Amino acid sequence: PKMSTKAAQHSRRTRPSTGAKASKGSETDSRPSTGSSRSVVSTRTRPLSRHGSSNSTVDAKRSSMRHTSLVGRLRLMRTEEDHILSAARAILDADFLLFAAGAGFSADSGLPVYKDIADVQAYRRRGLDYADLCEPSWITKDPALFFGFWGSCHNTYMETEPHEGYGIVKKWRSIHLDQVARRKEKRAVFKRDVSRPGTAAPAGRQRESMDSDSSSFFIYTSNVDTAFSRVGFPKTEIYEIHGNISNWQCAEPCAGKKWPIPPEHRFEIDMETMLAPRYVSAQ
Repeated sequence: PKMSTKAAQHSRRTRPSTGAKASKGSETDSRPSTGSSRSVVSTRTRPLSRHGSSNSTVDAKRSSMRHTSLVGRLRLMRTEEDHILSAARAILDADFLLFAAGAGFSADSGLPVYKDIADVQAYRRRGLDYADLCEPSWITKDPALFFGFWGSCHNTYMETEPHEGYGIVKKWRSIHLDQVARRKEKRAVFKRDVSRPGTAAPAGRQRESMDSDSSSFFIYTSNVDTAFSRVGFPKTEIYEIHGNISNWQCAEPCAGKKWPIPPEHRFEIDMETMLAPRYVSAQ
């Protein structure tokens, strides 16, 4: 039977041409051309399907993702290392070093931070929080409560060993002061050579000048536990903005002296009531 004209035209359009050749090493893409029986040869790689890909492509993607993740971790490690080195370099190059420490530095020794100091049943029963207990007027209104609170703080602080971070800061101080002394000595030699070539300044005078500025290290802290002085930092290098648990003085200008509490002293505290029964009056 004869093929209809429309069917014949469709057959010619969809029949691939046998004369078309692909270049060596390339993938061909035979697609019907509108209006011509010759197939179109493409040397471009066939794009992946939107909804699927070959196993080799999936493996390549996973490998690439693992590589990217590893590179990211290495970059993060490198960034952290760079920050540490940058901080160390800043400490070495500093002419002055100020170390600021807050409650978190004491907490690493196991001490409670301010919000937890008064979080005990005895104070909760009386509806008292830390701010209430810090009122100096308790020494006359309820001396047993006053000495019970501050006495328990003193006992706890004196019985807590400062953590190793204090030793690390002491090493920073030692390195810093050594670096500062070296730089000052170099500047002194340079200044001497420039001002009076061939003349040496007395060694004692140079050392005196360096020692007079030896307090280029300083501690600024809100902690009252005396840990910095107990581990050996000079008291002249410590500024305690809230004072400390060992030096007591009037809340209002009434006397110029302080009453230091020896580190070995312990207050007698009833831990059930958090009162100091021996102190029944301000006297």
